[in-house]
Amino acid sequence: MSRSGSVLTRQVRLEPLFRPILDHPMETIAIVGAVLRVLLYAQDRSLWMDEGSLRGNIVDKGVFDFSEQLQSDQLAPVGFMIVERAIAAVLGGRRLVLRILPLACGLVSLPLLRALALKWLPGPAAILAMALFAFSADMVYYSSELKPYAGDVTVSLAILVTASNCLLRPGDRRAILAFGLVAVASPWFSFPSVFVVASSGAVLVLDSIRARDWTAVRWLAAVAVTWGLGVAGSWLYAKVMLGSTTGMYVFWDFAFPPLLPASPGDFKRLVGLLLEVLVNPLDLVPPALPATFVVFPLGLLAIGTLSLARREPGAFALVSLPVALAFLAAGLRSYPFHGRLILALVPGFYLLLAEGVGAIGRRFGRRGVWIIAAALLVHPIVSSLVEASRNHTREFNRHGDLHRNRFLE
Repeated sequence: MSRSGSVLTRQVRLEPLFRPILDHPMETIAIVGAVLRVLLYAQDRSLWMDEGSLRGNIVDKGVFDFSEQLQSDQLAPVGFMIVERAIAAVLGGRRLVLRILPLACGLVSLPLLRALALKWLPGPAAILAMALFAFSADMVYYSSELKPYAGDVTVSLAILVTASNCLLRPGDRRAILAFGLVAVASPWFSFPSVFVVASSGAVLVLDSIRARDWTAVRWLAAVAVTWGLGVAGSWLYAKVMLGSTTGMYVFWDFAFPPLLPASPGDFKRLVGLLLEVLVNPLDLVPPALPATFVVFPLGLLAIGTLSLARREPGAFALVSLPVALAFLAAGLRSYPFHGRLILALVPGFYLLLAEGVGAIGRRFGRRGVWIIAAALLVHPIVSSLVEASRNHTREFNRHGDLHRNRFLE
């Protein structure tokens, strides 16, 4: 056979090309997720209404000037505003410049989610949680929007990771110190972080009491007092910046659920608001036949909730209690329970979904797991690819959501 013939018939080994992906799937998924976020950021799309309004409170403003309430019914954490104003003062007020901070938060959140998933979930479930997070259209989009929502996610994950370290390394004073530093700083950079810190702190205190680690209890009490002062200061700042004539409560009125439904209309509103979480911000329900397709993620959430509560009660408390507190706050008309305002709760939902798929796999084998995981990921992957690959004007409905509402009027 000629030399050229031997070249044509020679086998090409592709395995070495894919080996790094197979050996490090979570890192590969994180890299792809980072690329999606950077691609959308690089489009430099026009500012939409809310972004433009917030920009007016950032550009050409004193970095620490909060002597007047924010204009256009805008509100953002004081730490976010200070950093954005400092960036604008140094680099200018261009869109790409002002979106650097949300992009940085979106990129940092990827390794944080990886760390959290690996602490509490078996390998395949952790990979699925990473994929759900990396390919979430909301996580991709809000990583390049001039709003504090990407920062909410990053702060929430930092709290959950440091709190997890405390649970997994009882008596480790450095772990408690790290949690304390993140907790104390959190109210100045993220409003919904209050639900995550309060839940995590309660879990850690109860765990320390159970272990009779009174030194840890005293440390956590000191953290609680300092954090509480920060929450009070952040609340006063928000009250002053919004002013008494704000229309925010009117706009978000639909997102304050009736805790005790008194009529069929109340019950319908309550159920619709809860189901809508699977659309905004989780983006797990496709536009076609939403009432049918919503059953799938709902079932996985139920299975994951039961499984994680039984297998890792500490982890279950860390990710579920913030949801309960946020919903209670909404029922008391203190914080809306909807869409981008609860983006900080999304990582917990993804962990529960992945745990549900993992529980099914432990019961019925791997083949079923891959089928369920693929079915769960199809819509988020397509949605995030569309979001990152085409430069388009943001579509938004009457609630300002990224996706058309499926269960809200």
